[in-house]
Amino acid sequence: MKSFEVDILTPDKVVAKGLSAKSISVSTTKGEINILENHTHFITRLFTGLLCISSNDGVKYFSVENAICKILRDKITILSSSSY
Repeated sequence: MKSFEVDILTPDKVVAKGLSAKSISVSTTKGEINILENHTHFITRLFTGLLCISSNDGVKYFSVENAICKILRDKITILSSSSY
């Protein structure tokens, strides 16, 4: 499976930049989605909580609060008011 890049940004810092991922699980306002390679392009609001990023290096978890997720081609950008 091809990987894609993930950036997680807050107003104060860059939490993750160019993180390689095979899949991401996020909780949107419409329900939980799993983002895989060639996912349709869209922008959605995320619930406050955890997002799970799976890669060749294992699984990483990040918290997000008042976040927006943008999916465009092989790049996912998450803008959050706070994250760690």
